[in-house]
Amino acid sequence: MLRVEHLDVFHGDAQALDDVSIEIGEGTIVAIVGANGAGKTSLIRTIAGMYRPARGRIVFRDTDIGGWESHRVCNLGIGQVAEGRQVFSLYPHNIVYPGIMLAATILAVNVLGDVHGGAGEQAVELYQDVAQREDAGATREAAVAAALQAYRELRGKFVSGFGHRFHPLDPRAPRLLALVDQAAAAGVVSGRYAGIARAVEQALGAGRAKPIPMNIDGATAVIYAELGFPAPLARGLFCLSRSVGILSHAWEQTQQGGRNKGPIPRQFIWTYDGVPQRDVPGAQ
Repeated sequence: MLRVEHLDVFHGDAQALDDVSIEIGEGTIVAIVGANGAGKTSLIRTIAGMYRPARGRIVFRDTDIGGWESHRVCNLGIGQVAEGRQVFSLYPHNIVYPGIMLAATILAVNVLGDVHGGAGEQAVELYQDVAQREDAGATREAAVAAALQAYRELRGKFVSGFGHRFHPLDPRAPRLLALVDQAAAAGVVSGRYAGIARAVEQALGAGRAKPIPMNIDGATAVIYAELGFPAPLARGLFCLSRSVGILSHAWEQTQQGGRNKGPIPRQFIWTYDGVPQRDVPGAQ
């Protein structure tokens, strides 16, 4: 996924990196260990686009990003979280400082990709597509059918905002839609997108033994659309709300009385593949 090849980096006349190569596969965790001045920070900052390499390549998903501006690198999903000073502690009474809680929040939000964090954004796009087709003269039924076909051609058969892996009905969705209905009755919102979402739900369940009900992402997307938010903002609003839970979990870890170790999926547990254990020269 990420490959560094024969990287040279200079700070003025001083060479910080000399012919450094490293490869990081997808789904792996790699630690860079070295003494002060070994070049750890220079390597990370060069990958992130903050330093320019004098020689070598940085390849991310088959694209050479060496020398790119840092904002372009960040847009690819590559980022860094500054540790600073005295963030970590080895003592049980003081495990996680606010800095590491902030880092935990940033890292957790950064992994909210299209499968999870993007569901609301994609649902808003779908509802707005239906509305645009209606504005062009299509009936709601025809607009929903055409929008669903376009969605599936672009994103596949699973429609974001509908269905649940574990529950036949997401109990949160009807409650949110009831609030939207109340707001529409009071003239606060139009109620148009609530109707569109219900029409999508009906179309998805047509001819099936089991319905595909709207889930929490589809219901919150109704609210965003009713309030006039552009679709990309739905992902940002989701991240804001999820950050509260992430921060709560990070705080909980500070109170649990032991080392903050995880949880880490078993497939990501590190293994040592360095030099075998050996005696210290001259030791008795």
